[in-house]
Amino acid sequence: MNDELDIYNIPFERSILSSIIFNPSDFTYISNQLSREHFYLVAHQNIYTAMINLTAMDKPIDEEFLRSELNRIGQFDERVMIEVLTANPIASITPYIQELAKYKDRRTLLGLSTQFKKAAQAEDPINAAKELIVALEEGMSIDRRLPHPTNHEEIEEKEVEFILKDWLPIPRNTVSLVTAPGGSGKTWTVLQIAARFCIQNKSSKAFLWLSEDPKSLSKARLNKILSGVLGNSVPNLKIDIADDATPHLLNIIGNKVTTDPIWHDMKKVFDPYDLIILDPLIAFFGGDENNNGHARFFMQLFTEYAGKNEKTIIFIHHSTKGTAGSRGAGAIVDAARLHYEVDRIRNKDKEIDELKLHMRLVRLAKDNYNAGAILKSSEVERQIFPNKDNSSTVARSELFNSVFIGD
Repeated sequence: MNDELDIYNIPFERSILSSIIFNPSDFTYISNQLSREHFYLVAHQNIYTAMINLTAMDKPIDEEFLRSELNRIGQFDERVMIEVLTANPIASITPYIQELAKYKDRRTLLGLSTQFKKAAQAEDPINAAKELIVALEEGMSIDRRLPHPTNHEEIEEKEVEFILKDWLPIPRNTVSLVTAPGGSGKTWTVLQIAARFCIQNKSSKAFLWLSEDPKSLSKARLNKILSGVLGNSVPNLKIDIADDATPHLLNIIGNKVTTDPIWHDMKKVFDPYDLIILDPLIAFFGGDENNNGHARFFMQLFTEYAGKNEKTIIFIHHSTKGTAGSRGAGAIVDAARLHYEVDRIRNKDKEIDELKLHMRLVRLAKDNYNAGAILKSSEVERQIFPNKDNSSTVARSELFNSVFIGD
């Protein structure tokens, strides 16, 4: 990059082209924001033009077809193509396009500056300058942060849809959050969410990445929920569980935040599923948990993916010590459309209610889509564990803790 003029950024250009090759399905969206002129390097302009040509011919955007198209028009550069293919792809591509737009506009202004000097020497300098201003307005990029108004009659009306409206309503196709103190039953809660979802939606699939517990334990808990809570023995529920170590999705170098390339492969793992539950959020993060900028960047990956691909995503997140509230940056909760806090039920003396050890208080801490209207309350009690009834309160408590200790 030229540090004096700051009119281009070759690594950004490579990363954008690499991202398109890794995720060609995003090209239609990207092409609405990006033109050939956004690229400074002529070889990058040629690659982007080849992508446009391939799309017009209904051919895939991949290395072989790009090579063939560039060879056809006599513009293939082996070295540049290798540099593009080895560049790190990016998930949140819009900020990079906006940066390229700034560089493009600076190049346009620099080019016009010499023309304005010539206009000042013209016989009719005012009209000559006006012509340049019109050219400037036509050549400059539209700020993508500006709104794109649509007449209300052309907008398709659509109400928010929920899953599990009869138990714990969760909005479809977006990101929700479940928090709780340690040992309060977060994992049991989301296992029941997955079970109820798949029972009610027999053709749908759920995936739980529960990295803090061995999947054999998660399977045992799921079976206890099916038999001891739901009384259900529906065969062939489409529930998949993983306990693999989680990769960090953010790479932080100084003040620069980028997405690890593994995000592209992770989305391929998620694609077959309708409901995706990830435990815990922080294990996937990779940034500073208390940094709102990092948290906003991370959550945007999932909110964009969920909305675009019709996925319902639930994160389990650790609570602040001594509470059921979300820990860390406020942007984590801000980005979620719904937030449930799970806690033990207490009696009027603020002590744990020994008669309701199998139950949990679920508090609606954030509700963008009015799930409270379905619940008819901001707090509800729900059975999370099988009820181990016993004649002695002490015995019941000891038995319960020995069987269900943990999350």
